[in-house]
Amino acid sequence: MDADLLTTPLSDKIFGCITGLVFADAVGACFEGLSRDELHASFDDKSAAWAFAVNRQELRYTDDGQMTLAIAEYLAENSSIDSVSLMHR
Repeated sequence: MDADLLTTPLSDKIFGCITGLVFADAVGACFEGLSRDELHASFDDKSAAWAFAVNRQELRYTDDGQMTLAIAEYLAENSSIDSVSLMHR
């Protein structure tokens, strides 16, 4: 295990996980709803699909990314989960 990983504050690890998740959601958003066959027909390989995804004018995360951010904010503000309170967020 990397020594830096052991000494990195938990808040930094959480921030990194959430940032990575939302970034991946935004990168993958342009492929949402496409079948595997459609992807293979559109791109020669993974690097071509990656180039297409990240070279757009802007990246926008989806409702999945928004839900992740909302739950993370809720958990940062509350010590336990109240489903009714979370639902109204």
